[in-house]
Amino acid sequence: MYQNKQAFTLIELLVVVLIIGILAAVALPQYQLAVEKAHASEAITQVKALADAEKVYYLANGEYTNSFADLDIDFLGSNRGIEVHQNYWYLSLGQVKNIKNERVFAARTGQGQSKDDGRWYIVYSLTDDTMYCEAHNADSKSMKICKTFGKAVSCPYLGEYTCFRLP
Repeated sequence: MYQNKQAFTLIELLVVVLIIGILAAVALPQYQLAVEKAHASEAITQVKALADAEKVYYLANGEYTNSFADLDIDFLGSNRGIEVHQNYWYLSLGQVKNIKNERVFAARTGQGQSKDDGRWYIVYSLTDDTMYCEAHNADSKSMKICKTFGKAVSCPYLGEYTCFRLP
């Protein structure tokens, strides 16, 4: 007697694998963008806290500091003098005593040496109380990240970057 065996054909299996591949190709870049935006959002929070600590220090001492040890706040991560390194980015006090711009910032460490490696900067200007997400004009990855935070404005101090003002 003839038994009716139910099984998938090779063509059916290939079609399913192709559909899964197409879905993964569409979903993966969006997932990576969401993860990177989460890193930038965490940096925004910490840069704001760092700027607030600098303002408190300024009120007490009449000047800003470029030492994390002087601030009344502690950040997780490895402290390297004027920088605190996180997993994917770092906080910096490197431009606090800059004559033109007194700024604290967080920077994405990037994934390579090219300008299109996903570096972004979250910058808080202590002189005018504004915060920006900065992306290099040639870096499509960082432009996508910073665009998620708002509308582009001209950078007040960097010509080759696009700034996105943060609330």
